[in-house]
Order: sequence, then C-alpha cells, then structure tokens
Amino acid sequence: MTLETFLKLFSLIAGAFALWKIVVEVGAGRRSRFRDEYKFAREFLDDIRKTPQMHPFLLQKGYQALAGDNRLSAQTVEYLLTLPESARALRFYVMGLPYLQHTATAVGSQVSFKRKYASHGVRVTRKVAYLAAYGLFYALGAAPLFSFPLSLLGITPSPSLFFTTALFCWPMAALSLWSGIRITAAEPLVGAQLARP
Repeated sequence: MTLETFLKLFSLIAGAFALWKIVVEVGAGRRSRFRDEYKFAREFLDDIRKTPQMHPFLLQKGYQALAGDNRLSAQTVEYLLTLPESARALRFYVMGLPYLQHTATAVGSQVSFKRKYASHGVRVTRKVAYLAAYGLFYALGAAPLFSFPLSLLGITPSPSLFFTTALFCWPMAALSLWSGIRITAAEPLVGAQLARP
C-alpha cells in the first residue's frame, strides 16, 4: 500500500466518521430540543393555570415562545392550542402565516385565509406558479453541468459559470419551493376549521 493510497483511505474513513458524528449530534440535539420545548410548555401552561391574572406582557411572551414566533398574538396561540393536534396546528399556522388570518369574535375564533388567498383557484394557481418557478430556477442553476446543450449554443461551460448560475438560481428555486410549501401547510389547518363542529 502506497502512502497516497493510505492517505486517501484515511481521508475517506475520517470523512465518514465526521459525517456520522454530525448526524448523531443533530439527532441528539433534536431530542434535547423536544425535551426543552415540552418542559417549557408544561411550566408555562402550569403558570397560566396557577396565575389567572398573569401580566399581559408575560402571557404574550410565553405564548410567542411556545409558538416559536414573535409575530403571533397571545389570542391566536391560545386559540390554536384548543384545536386537535395543537402542536401541528401551531406549526402549520406559523408556516402559512403570510396567507392566514386569525379572527376573534364574540361567537368564537377562527383561522381563515386572507381575502386575497380565500379562493381555491388562486391558491392552486400560486402553487403551480411556485412549482414551475422552482423547476425553472433549479434547471437554470444546473444547466452548466449539462455541457452538450450549451456547446450547441456556442457557450463553453466553465466552473465559474456553474457557480454563478447556481449561486443565483438555486436560492430562488428554494424560495419558490418554500412559498408553495407554506400555502400547502395552511390549507389543512383551514380545512380542519371548516370541518370542526
């Protein structure tokens, strides 16, 4: 075994070990985060039960910490916690926040789409447009990798062309995909509202 082969083998093993360690630490971090969220939720909800006249600032901050987003009001989070699968409802509401609104009336509360997105057709059109934008930007970012079509156009692909297109196009693709996912996350939450007695 030559020194070069040994170094390559050592690099491969070291890289695999580093990847394994990262995966294990991320998994442990996620479990730890869930335990911390549970502990905070239990303590906060217990505080609410024990202190009915809690200061509005503490109540607001506690609910925002529970939701993981400071854009939500205490009323909204409090309502979402009354829904079945409240953790999922909170997550979907935060994801779909640009498209959703919470309406509190004397009769009750409800989460619905903002007027602009209330039509099913508008939401489907937006999801299709976001998916098309995702496909287009992803393909444009990867286009320099496929040198044959570019050579037909007289363009010689280079690594800098690939990095430039990837640097611009792939974040745009990710943003397009994320926007579509946000609408898709908001729909089951509103659908559950309509199905609720």
